[in-house]
Amino acid sequence: MQTKYQINKSQRTGIITLTMGLSFCGKEALEIRKVLENLLKEGNRFVYINAENVENTDLTGINVLAGMLKKFRDNKGELFLTCRNKSSMSEWLHLTKFGKLFQSINDNLI
Repeated sequence: MQTKYQINKSQRTGIITLTMGLSFCGKEALEIRKVLENLLKEGNRFVYINAENVENTDLTGINVLAGMLKKFRDNKGELFLTCRNKSSMSEWLHLTKFGKLFQSINDNLI
């Protein structure tokens, strides 16, 4: 199964928006990691991850986000994340305390 996602770049700010599909588990999470690694290699240091549609995630997905956050910050960049309250992703972020690592972004910046 191929992960569904969409990538857009703001003409005004240059910030990349990665809108994820319904699942962010196992193989899907590893595919998104490759996408984020490629964006970073291409010089995109600021990425906004829109996970509002994600219904399923697991620890693999959360670990991918935490690992990629470190890589972006090591390259003087940032990952911004938004997800629905009471979704599996928000629950995992809360349980692992990783949610505190991500900065929020004002929608008018993208």
